[in-house]
Amino acid sequence: MILNPCATLILWICATGLIPVVVGQESTTKLLDIDNGVVCHINTEAISKRDVEGRMGAIGDLLRRRRAEWEAAGQWNVEVEKKWNNEYIPEFRNALRRVARDRMMLQAAREEKLTIVQKDFEKKCQSELKRLRSMDHQLAKLYTASDIQTAVREQMLINAFRSKFCSVLEQPTRREVEN
Repeated sequence: MILNPCATLILWICATGLIPVVVGQESTTKLLDIDNGVVCHINTEAISKRDVEGRMGAIGDLLRRRRAEWEAAGQWNVEVEKKWNNEYIPEFRNALRRVARDRMMLQAAREEKLTIVQKDFEKKCQSELKRLRSMDHQLAKLYTASDIQTAVREQMLINAFRSKFCSVLEQPTRREVEN
């Protein structure tokens, strides 16, 4: 029996516990505890838990910090875990959707051989480096120049892919609007 990719993804998510599995009357939710485990694949590209959590932003940091505090204080139990999962899972799903959408756009942009202007790329990399350095000294140390270049290149390719669809639509002329 061959399943389509969506069915395979749904079965995998259920198997890993990202979606609660109902057995009888009980619902059990067990999140993937591996820090950088693969969450899903988009064509041949793997998306890790760390990639998704990176897209969760401040709420993800807050939830992870709160969990660490509860664990350190010995207050982590089934009830607290359910409460934490109720906050974490929807945020994780939303971030996963954003990461998957971006990966699909990047793959389509590469397939169509979209390019970016090198001068704009270098200018954007320099501005991102300056922005990170001015924000927080510790934050700037977390990212290498190649990390920043990769992120900027990917974002520029995504923007180029999106703009392709904006320019396809013809804007109405005055005569068309009046008629």
